[in-house]
This record gives sequence, C-alpha cells and structure tokens, in this order.
Amino acid sequence: MATMQMLRHFGLDKQYKLYIKPAFSRLMGRPYEHDVGMAAAYNMLGSVDASDSFSEFQGTSDICAKNQRDATYVMKCVLEQSGLQQGGFTLGGRVRRESVEPRDLFHGHVLAMDTFARALRNAARMIADGCFARSVQQRYSSYKSGIGERIEKGAATFEECEEYIRKCGEPQPQSSRYEHYENMFSYYVYPPRQ
Repeated sequence: MATMQMLRHFGLDKQYKLYIKPAFSRLMGRPYEHDVGMAAAYNMLGSVDASDSFSEFQGTSDICAKNQRDATYVMKCVLEQSGLQQGGFTLGGRVRRESVEPRDLFHGHVLAMDTFARALRNAARMIADGCFARSVQQRYSSYKSGIGERIEKGAATFEECEEYIRKCGEPQPQSSRYEHYENMFSYYVYPPRQ
C-alpha cells in the first residue's frame, strides 16, 4: 500500500506497476493472493512471481507453485483487472534440495505453468457465469443504499451513525456465509466431472 500511495502521490501510477510475489504474502501471515488482490483492486498489478513457499517454513523457499486453489484466486484478480497489460508471470521457483538434475527444474516449471493454466481456466469460468460475483454482491447489498452507502463513501459522520442506531436499533448480526463461499469457490477449482 505504501508503494502504491507513493507512486500516486508523485503521479507515477500510470507509468509504473507493481511486481507482486504472492509467496511473500504467505510469509507475512496473509493469504497467498492478498497482495495480488490489493494491487489489482487499485489497478496497480504489473507482474506476478509464480512461486510459492512452504507453509510450515517461516522464510522464503521459492518452490514451484502447485496449489491450484491459491493460483485460481490470483488468476481471478488478474482477469478482473483485465490482464497484466505489459507485465507477466515470472517462473522463479527452485527445486528441493534433494532434486539435483536439470530436468527437476524443468519439471518444476512445467508444474507451475500447468498450475496457473488450470487456474486461469477456473477463474475464467467463475467470472463468465457470474454466480460467485452475484453472491458477493448480494452479501454486501446493504452498502449500496441508505446509511450503508453513505458509510462506504465516507460521507457519514459518527453523529449520523449514532442517530441511525438510536432510530433503527442495533444492527442484527448476519452470517458471513464463509463456508458457502468456500464451497462455491471449490466448485470452480474442482468442477464435477461431466
């Protein structure tokens, strides 16, 4: 976020985009796709490193990406930003210590390319049918009108919010439906055989 803000502040956000390494998101305790999603949301995603890290190791390991679920989240962000324009994907993965032949690196890169190719198909199918997006829009529909819209736009004051609560009462908790969205996402990552 700091880099994006600096580029915007100096008017350089049209000339420069960000190189994101999702494995670093995982290293920092965030989901694999987090930094890609943030950069894409601000149209600042320039290129992506197609490597991963061991989840059990708190350091950079740069293994070849193999998790289709994580890669599908990344490819969904890329497609929603209309691609990477002049950027691309970097195959920065390494092989494991016990892999000592040159063909091991070749197979690792094939693994990463296949992973992201399948992820691209998953993400394209998810976006094309629109079911996932409609569910998310429905979940956040209260932010599209009334006090929710004013809060979302930053136009509501604390006094207005307090007055709204006094008038309408405490908001009733609603389920986040997290499991529903995870199931929907899994349908696209692991579609039923036809």
